[in-house]
Amino acid sequence: MFRTTQYTDYTYHDVGHSERVIAKLEKLTSGLTSSERPLNKHEVFILLAAAYLHDVGMQYAGQNLSRDEIRDRHAELSYEMNVEA
Repeated sequence: MFRTTQYTDYTYHDVGHSERVIAKLEKLTSGLTSSERPLNKHEVFILLAAAYLHDVGMQYAGQNLSRDEIRDRHAELSYEMNVEA
């Protein structure tokens, strides 16, 4: 498994991290009946995409930013990385 990260003292923000987030989402919704699940298939797709991309900014390798700056701005950096892609 690809386990590199720019800053190893933080949680690995790799596919495994996203899959753990998705597993938690599944646990949260597993007991619901189909009538209690308010999301349609398109919304589920968007939720899963968000789970995979939510911390991508933690892998930011652009400007010379400190660990703390990346940590503090990772949501903004995630957005910028996804918009530029």
